[in-house]
Amino acid sequence: MYLSSPSHACSAELDFVFRHEWPAGTGNFSANDWAMADGISAFWGNFASTRNPNSGPLPVNLMWPKYSPASDINMQLQVPLNTTQHLQQKLCDMWDGVAQVLNGAA
Repeated sequence: MYLSSPSHACSAELDFVFRHEWPAGTGNFSANDWAMADGISAFWGNFASTRNPNSGPLPVNLMWPKYSPASDINMQLQVPLNTTQHLQQKLCDMWDGVAQVLNGAA
């Protein structure tokens, strides 16, 4: 079930958020998919009810980091869930440059 190509990226997290394999009943979720769904659905549920993904019960011993450009800590959605720094740094820098050009800053 893991996202294996960019074509699977748009809204693919919803299967995990709502803990619902698609197509239903096909058994497409692996044990890792269910572990991912446990974490993502807890973070999303906490965020939806309190505006803080860390404010309720969590099935993992991990806090969703508040993003700061200075630290550039990101949640890495893989099993096990973890955090990382400077995720896709070169790609992000490239898009920052594009935005600067489009905004007339470069």
